[in-house]
Order: sequence, then C-alpha cells, then structure tokens
Amino acid sequence: METKKHTVIVEKTDVGLSAYLKNANVVKATGKNEQELKKNMIDAIDSYYSPSVHQLKLTYIYSN
Repeated sequence: METKKHTVIVEKTDVGLSAYLKNANVVKATGKNEQELKKNMIDAIDSYYSPSVHQLKLTYIYSN
C-alpha cells in the first residue's frame, strides 16, 4: 500500500477553521473545531484519491 504525505494548511475563520492541501489546493475542508476539521479533511482527501489505495500521513501547519 502506498503512503501519501501531505501538508495541510489550516486557517482560522470567523466561524471556525478552514484547511487545504498545500500541493493540491482543490482539496479543501472546514470545521467548527480542530477535531471536526481533521475528520472533514480526511473525508475530502478520500474523495479526491481512491481511499483503498493509500495511507495518509498528514502534517498540519497553522497559519495566521
């Protein structure tokens, strides 16, 4: 099974958090808190890639 490494850029919004993949910014997610954001980001990545073909290694970077 192939491992895909991604960097996730996280930004605060007025209502919570938003995130996107650094090298594939068509993959985006939002959440009210960090836990919800991470779940939604994994769901977004799984929709973009075939979920049974890879493992994920995500690095979260929080921007101002």
